[in-house]
Amino acid sequence: MSQLALTYITMNAGDGIPGSILKHCLTTLHNKVDYCVVVDGQLTPQAMDFYKTIPNLTVINSPWTGRHVEQYHVRNEAIPIGDWVLCMDCDELPSDQLIHVARQLVQNHQLPYNICYSPSITYLAIDGTNNFIRIQEPPTVEDFPRRSKRLLYKRQENNYFISSPCGKHVTPTHIKGNSLDEVPIGSKDYIHYHFKTIESFILNECIYVVSNPRHESGPGARQLTQEQENTLVDLVTKYDYKNTSKFIEDTKKGQWPSDFRDFVYQFKGHLGQSMSKFYYLYEFLRKKDFTNIKELISCISLGFIPVYDSVINKEPPLVIPRTPSIWQ
Repeated sequence: MSQLALTYITMNAGDGIPGSILKHCLTTLHNKVDYCVVVDGQLTPQAMDFYKTIPNLTVINSPWTGRHVEQYHVRNEAIPIGDWVLCMDCDELPSDQLIHVARQLVQNHQLPYNICYSPSITYLAIDGTNNFIRIQEPPTVEDFPRRSKRLLYKRQENNYFISSPCGKHVTPTHIKGNSLDEVPIGSKDYIHYHFKTIESFILNECIYVVSNPRHESGPGARQLTQEQENTLVDLVTKYDYKNTSKFIEDTKKGQWPSDFRDFVYQFKGHLGQSMSKFYYLYEFLRKKDFTNIKELISCISLGFIPVYDSVINKEPPLVIPRTPSIWQ
């Protein structure tokens, strides 16, 4: 009989990872699934002390090599064929509705599909600890498959995983080399929540720009001239910014090379363009004031991300226990 596994990929039980709510998720959700699996890339004695408190949890020590897709394969091998896998990152929380529909899928052996999308809603930490506010409206049918993720799939002999250009996002598929196999579009109610600190949110947005300068649906799509595209590609190559670790280091320090900075700065004031948002996010980052959520929301609004200003609407923050980030 098939079972449902709640699984996570993390390091050191999520301690030190911005936005991580892994401990909260395992503590509150382990009894709503058949079993849990965690692939830990930096397993410490302190992490094991926590893991031992979760009765139906299997922990796999898989030292981090810098490639997310390798951890996906390790996790997949730990799941028996025929079971359904709810594959989460350590800053993600499945909704009760998502777990409920996942259980229904496990019980239905006549399904014509084996992978499902789940839409997401992003929350940002407003005080560096446990209070998060929603910055997006709930997804609509028109949003699919944008703002959604394949995070529920059936373990089979022919599971494959496709890595994004920046290597941070991995997509499960049953067809080798094809990320567009037929999968059902999940209901807008079967959502998962994505929790971010302000600093990690900014870095992810910036990383996407440098990792996908010519991506058809990327932040620079149909916004740059051919000459501008070529310049951006050349600069990313010149400073090895496809190496996200190097780009993150320079961005966190607020120390972009002068020609790279000058290229981005030319888009200042080009409202509605993601390159303009790139500039404003970098300037926001340089101030190192990660509590000014209103200013961040105004920066995000300069791009194409639909933003729900829950500060103005005075929606109470969602309180999710988590560990502090290691942002320096």
